Amino acid sequence: AASIFYWWKVVEGGGIGFMDTNLLNPATKMEVEVASAGKKGMGLFAKTRIKKGQFLMEYAGERVDDFELFRRYGGDTENEEASYVMRVTDQEFIDCSNASRSNLARYMNHAAAKSQRCNIEKRVARKPGGAVYFFAARDIESGEELCFDYGNEYWSAKGVIPE
Repeated sequence: AASIFYWWKVVEGGGIGFMDTNLLNPATKMEVEVASAGKKGMGLFAKTRIKKGQFLMEYAGERVDDFELFRRYGGDTENEEASYVMRVTDQEFIDCSNASRSNLARYMNHAAAKSQRCNIEKRVARKPGGAVYFFAARDIESGEELCFDYGNEYWSAKGVIPE
């Protein structure tokens, strides 16, 4: 019998639920492309229709601990490369600042969770060796930019209020 693992799911308001890892097998072909997203720089766009709940991709990059993260970026909130870092646990992060060591997930831009533009749900396995996964929060049409809510922690660290 196959093992079933359950991962933490971060939800609005700080609640936690569970996610069956069997959901990580995409059932349908999905195509995306990196293109200009106006004043936000580059963005990731759907080239095919994506159904609600479909797994898109993992946030894949270089895994670093909190000491290495501080060595690289310190408290420099102006450092653009630090914008590509995502927390997994209190001591573990995924750094996607180097495009050659990461995947296309690094190009997903921010949209507030309650806005119609927010079409991606982030799920985090908050355990050592954990991961960050992205799923379609609603049906997404071809041509739409893929956006998720970066969360308050990101904006607090940057010292800005999101648009």
